[in-house]
Order: sequence, then structure tokens, then C-alpha cells
Amino acid sequence: MDLDLGPQADAEEVDRAVGELLREVRELDVESAERLPGGPPPDGSRALEVAALGSLVVSLGRGALGGLAGVLQAWLSRRTGRTVKLTLGSDSIEISGGSDTYQRQLIETFLAAHAKE
Repeated sequence: MDLDLGPQADAEEVDRAVGELLREVRELDVESAERLPGGPPPDGSRALEVAALGSLVVSLGRGALGGLAGVLQAWLSRRTGRTVKLTLGSDSIEISGGSDTYQRQLIETFLAAHAKE
């Protein structure tokens, strides 16, 4: 999954937000949750220059789908103007804006559709 904090976010903010989400995801029943490899951000880097900092790879069991949807929706609701992009296989969905209920429904529907594969 890719996290977009917007063009005004600096590398430190992206790093902090990704670390927070990673901790929350690891509390779920997931097989693994890791950041994509990348070195430390250069001083003064902007979010768009350090996109790898905002990417996580999560392997989850079927029991974690609802929990992951809840964690992602809660993370989005705490950050106005932020985006989460989920990619499973060749399919992707980007979630930003909308009500908490709408965000959660989008995430749950996307994850459920891929859990059947």
C-alpha cells in the first residue's frame, strides 16, 4: 500500500506517519508487514521525492481483512487530505476524502473481492 500525505509533507512527517500505520497494522493478525526497502531520506526532502518511505507491503490472513480496513480508515480519518492506495495483484484503489463509513466500505469491498481469489 502507498501512503500519500500530499506535496507539503516533508520526509520526516511521511516517515512518522508510515511508522505509526505500520505499528497499527502489525497489531492485527497479519503474516507480515514491512516498509519497502529504501535508505533514509535526505535532509530537506519532500514527500514526493521519498515515495518509497510511504509504501508498505502487507501479507495478511483472511481473518485480518476487516481489521485492516478499520486500521486504514481510522488512519485516514486522523489525516485530512491524505490518501491510501491499495494494490492487490494488478488492481488498485485510492481512498481519500468521503465519510468514515464510505471509506471503510470501499476498503472492505476491495479487500473482500480479492480474498476470494
